[in-house]
Amino acid sequence: VVRVLPAFLGAREGLCTALRWREALVAVTRHQLVGPEARLAAERLERRLHRVLGLWFHEGFLRTYEVTSEASEEVRQAVASIAKGSPSPPKTRCFAISLPQMAEAGTPLPLAALHAEFEGDRTAPRIWAGPSVCGDAFKGLGLERLLLRQSKARLREESNSKELLATLPLHGFRTWLRRTPTAGANFPDEVQALLEASRHFKSSLRFKDLGGDEIFFEVDGALKVQINAEHAKHVQRVRFDSSAMLILLSEGAMQIDLPEDVDIFQLQQLCAFGGLLTPMMREPILNLAFQFLFWPGEGQANNPDVHFHLAGGADFVSLQWRADESSIALADSFGLQATFNYHQAQDDV
Repeated sequence: VVRVLPAFLGAREGLCTALRWREALVAVTRHQLVGPEARLAAERLERRLHRVLGLWFHEGFLRTYEVTSEASEEVRQAVASIAKGSPSPPKTRCFAISLPQMAEAGTPLPLAALHAEFEGDRTAPRIWAGPSVCGDAFKGLGLERLLLRQSKARLREESNSKELLATLPLHGFRTWLRRTPTAGANFPDEVQALLEASRHFKSSLRFKDLGGDEIFFEVDGALKVQINAEHAKHVQRVRFDSSAMLILLSEGAMQIDLPEDVDIFQLQQLCAFGGLLTPMMREPILNLAFQFLFWPGEGQANNPDVHFHLAGGADFVSLQWRADESSIALADSFGLQATFNYHQAQDDV
């Protein structure tokens, strides 16, 4: 039935129907209430459907192109829905891959996308936020690897660099940290207490500062502050001294003078729950982030995005502390990002 769908329904509708079927089969194989016999049958059907789709979405039929500001609203919305996590830097370029036969008119919708930019004098291309595919139906078809290879070649043609950097956020790091015990890691008591607070702590704190202003901190994914019942603002950074805290907002910085009855360490715990950590947490968190990325090892990184880049020939370079201060990134990963380097010599092998 799947093989004749494009002939009966047209290429776009026929392939979309086959993709929806595959996505449904993947969902069935993951559902906890599905019995073993039904799961086995769904897995067999999904594998057969994967083979058929692999013939249609062959490299020779696909096209890589750059999504510019002149692209249709439908295409730009599709790219935005594919991108994972927080948005890429504002001056990035977007590359996408598509199957022209699925286009009804104009540019076909993207099936996978990545964002890239040039740093400084266009000598160091960097890949951000990708590549990623549009849903489970496209996974395993090789679209991400093809898009990465062709985008790398295009970026290198436009630059003088033999290296290309890939930067990715540590999606799911805080979720992993919540279920990973650290009691036996020999961290100092204060560090261990802040780690526990980052997993679970009370979500708000209200007090009056020495100037008489009413301060209300609340964690709603990330840390927000409300002063004298005004509009709540996202807190990007915090800094503490013995009697005050300095907070950085998108509009600028401000100092809050703390009364004696406010527990500074309790404030630090609330900030940790909101994704904002003190400098003493840098080394422990980076060590845990490295463990999140690469262990238990055995030839495959714990994080699938990291495994994708390592399997593609990239070398791990570094972890960046507080690289992304958006509310989404702080809530998901404390704003951490990892950088990988693609050497041209490796690509030529």
